[in-house]
Amino acid sequence: MFERLVALHVSDADVYQEYRDGMMPILALYGGRFRYDFHVSDTGFNESGHPINRVFLLAFPDQETSDRFFSDTDYKKVRATFFDASVEHTTVIAEIQ
Repeated sequence: MFERLVALHVSDADVYQEYRDGMMPILALYGGRFRYDFHVSDTGFNESGHPINRVFLLAFPDQETSDRFFSDTDYKKVRATFFDASVEHTTVIAEIQ
């Protein structure tokens, strides 16, 4: 299993939900899933220097599958339309093999 722990600063929750709705079927095609997903309001320490209000753990069968998902043309279209319009900053905290 390959997992990616990610922190975001979501600036538009409604548009971000459209991103989630659009990307979930594509994620499922690659055997990916969200293992955890948190809305956070307080961050004790944040090395990135950017605000964080969402943290999640995304899991894939392996790193190659993760790479294929993020390179998928349909995923890229959904991301460009909704993610880029709703997320101000992304921090990949860890990638776990």
